[in-house]
Amino acid sequence: MRIASRSYIDSLSYGLALASNNLQKLSIQLTSGKRLTRPSDNPLDAANIIRSHAELDAVVNQQQTIEAGLRMALAADGALGDIGDALRQVKTLVLRANTTTADEKGRVAIANEIRVLANRIRDAANKQVSSRYLFAGYLDRTVPFVEGPGGEIEYQGDSNEQRISVAPGRTAPASMPGDYVLNFLNDDGERAVPEIDKDVFSLLEETAQCIEQGNLGQLADLGDQIETLRDHAVQCRAMLGVYVQRLEGAGNAAKDQELQTRKLLSEVADVDIAQAVLELKSLELTYQAALLTVGELARLPILFEVAYR
Repeated sequence: MRIASRSYIDSLSYGLALASNNLQKLSIQLTSGKRLTRPSDNPLDAANIIRSHAELDAVVNQQQTIEAGLRMALAADGALGDIGDALRQVKTLVLRANTTTADEKGRVAIANEIRVLANRIRDAANKQVSSRYLFAGYLDRTVPFVEGPGGEIEYQGDSNEQRISVAPGRTAPASMPGDYVLNFLNDDGERAVPEIDKDVFSLLEETAQCIEQGNLGQLADLGDQIETLRDHAVQCRAMLGVYVQRLEGAGNAAKDQELQTRKLLSEVADVDIAQAVLELKSLELTYQAALLTVGELARLPILFEVAYR
């Protein structure tokens, strides 16, 4: 039996091709920054990368949902601030009408100012963010406060809080229903402030009419009711502040989760650049040496012959 130099050269050529493939693979890794160039490189790591990408997409979407809810809650906070300020100004006007000797023209002017403030409250209560009404409950595509056939303001939303998903299986409120804020009858026929049997708009219109007609004897009681509803609006704003804190906390937790997920994904998918550069330099030197060796061998007619008897 004879082992020819051709067999030896073929073996060297196979090793050279393998080294070339490794060199190409490492070059691609450095160019892309990714450790796996195709799933077959490491099926287990490829599955982990796919799962980590899915987790990252989910947490990023969750974060976007929380941010949208936070924008809603902050806008609702501003609207409640406007409502509280308007009711405070109404109380000031009631005191002015009840303590001065205003003539009929002056009383009409005060009544009209109250109606202007009522419209301001209505505008704040109909505020929307991203085409969603803040105080309409689940019916957030419906204008919550509209003028009815008789000129009275009607509530068209429902009695549910708008809630935002902050984690799998967990939600947090981002606003509150308008019937609760402005003392309309809710779905159960109850009012948020049970000792006052009127909503804000009805109370303000009754107050304006009493001032116009000079029925000043009722103003003290009406002023007290307005003050009570203003206190209720302030309490609603305080509750909304708690909602904002919850959403901010959930947002921070989602950001931390995103950072951890990106870190885990990087550990599995990304190349250690410094180490890869060193490996590439070493592999290039080895490959060049192999090329020289194969080139020298290819010029020899016979490397060796070994005979076995």
